[in-house]
Amino acid sequence: MPKGNHVTVLPQALDAFSFNRVVLRGPHGSIMHKTVHEDLRELDFISTQSFICYLIKGRERFCDKDGEVITLCAGDLIAIPKDVRLQSDFVSQDGPLQAILIFCSDQFLQELTKHRLTAQLTTAPRAERIASHPSLTSFMENMVQIYERLSVNDELVHSKMSELMFLLDALHEGDLVAALHAPKTPTRRNVRNVMRTHENQNLSSTELAALSGRSIASFNRDFRQIYGTSYAQWKIQRKLEKSCDLLKHTELSITQIAFEVGYEGVSYFIEQFHKAHGMPPSQYRNGKRP
Repeated sequence: MPKGNHVTVLPQALDAFSFNRVVLRGPHGSIMHKTVHEDLRELDFISTQSFICYLIKGRERFCDKDGEVITLCAGDLIAIPKDVRLQSDFVSQDGPLQAILIFCSDQFLQELTKHRLTAQLTTAPRAERIASHPSLTSFMENMVQIYERLSVNDELVHSKMSELMFLLDALHEGDLVAALHAPKTPTRRNVRNVMRTHENQNLSSTELAALSGRSIASFNRDFRQIYGTSYAQWKIQRKLEKSCDLLKHTELSITQIAFEVGYEGVSYFIEQFHKAHGMPPSQYRNGKRP
């Protein structure tokens, strides 16, 4: 798998994709339906929750850090433990691609495995493929057709996710749920290196915590020790530093600079800039700065 710097962190990043729709969502996890018509090549990703990807149509390839490739065709499924980094590859000539994604919270998986006498797993968590099966196909397709346009409660979400996980366990000889919830000590990465690599991605602290192999609390503590401020304040400082550079060295408008550095509105950008520098960005650009 190529060692790219840009890593998509799931499930958080999926809310930004127009091809993704939520079928069911609750505190136990979420079930999503995606339809992709254009190439989605060499997408590096990691997930903060264990999840399952079931292919309704098309073909998708997954490659791990060791170069092992898992190819899914319609009806196949891949189960991916959290914190396992993979690369996804979809070519539109094989499509369109339709898939169902099921993300499971740690609490939900712990609940399912709590009263089970499962064997201790001795291998590192890795992605597992389950081949097409009529029972799985029927369950998945019916779930989307029935629930995608309904407003449902948390109990129903929990019930459908539990039913699915028990079905998968039966198809995988009883150890898939345990494999998804296998205790794993994440590889801790240097926080400075993580920030240097991903600072331009505008990731959340939750996403960066996952990339650094830490809990959110541990990441926030280590980040403050290194940078002397919170990640939220650091992000503001970095945006304003970049905006100063653009004001001094480009002809971009104030509005263009606001969007370029990551603000959603120019008014808030001007407010933040004035608060930090004691003057609006237009005055700073005109050379009337300290």
